[in-house]
Amino acid sequence: MKSLLIRISILVCLFALGSTVKAQGIQVTGTPHGVEVTYTAATQGTFPIAGYFIFRCTGTASVCVNTSPVGWVQENATANAGLAYLDPATNNFTNGSSYTYAIQTVDTKGNVSVFSGTSTVQVPSAGFPSNPTAPSAPTVTVQ
Repeated sequence: MKSLLIRISILVCLFALGSTVKAQGIQVTGTPHGVEVTYTAATQGTFPIAGYFIFRCTGTASVCVNTSPVGWVQENATANAGLAYLDPATNNFTNGSSYTYAIQTVDTKGNVSVFSGTSTVQVPSAGFPSNPTAPSAPTVTVQ
């Protein structure tokens, strides 16, 4: 009986801690405005998802360690299919260097998932354009 109570206690503790599911399908793309990180939202674990920490690591590491998040994306339950974050070109990139991105999911109880898979992008050797041209407004002619 004592053994059964210990097992039940362990299961209750594990359930109370929650299980946060990591984001999937991370992809990064260099744009004139910085690096766009896209991914598929995580499915809810024990508790609802609060949002996602976005991490940028130097090099092509398969795991981000000893780094702080560069961004936060709030969970949006109505647009759960895919999410994106723009790491702006003004965020201290080194021209010609590679950067690896990873994501951690955070639930409403503060539980943090393991890192998602990673994706790497290389900043052009000339860097990002200093003054990217905004698209021009369409011309409308009324006849």
